[in-house]
Amino acid sequence: MSHILIVEDSIDDLDLMRLALRRAEIGAELRSARDGVEALEQLQDAELPAVVLLDLRLPRLDGFQAVQDVVGQLGRYWTALNRRPD
Repeated sequence: MSHILIVEDSIDDLDLMRLALRRAEIGAELRSARDGVEALEQLQDAELPAVVLLDLRLPRLDGFQAVQDVVGQLGRYWTALNRRPD
């Protein structure tokens, strides 16, 4: 299984989510980002996470804008994959 990306600026909330996911024995590696900018940087990696848990109120780049940016990037990627050769 791929990893789970937790995007959360509160250390207490991040620890609580990690604890809950470990107790659920999901079996995925848990990675984290402190804000939307870090999350987008991690999403540029070749291996995309299976799940992203995203706080909506984040510093620097909030969750709403991060989602818009990801959808925009995936839209361009999807378009490139579906382009017919000339």
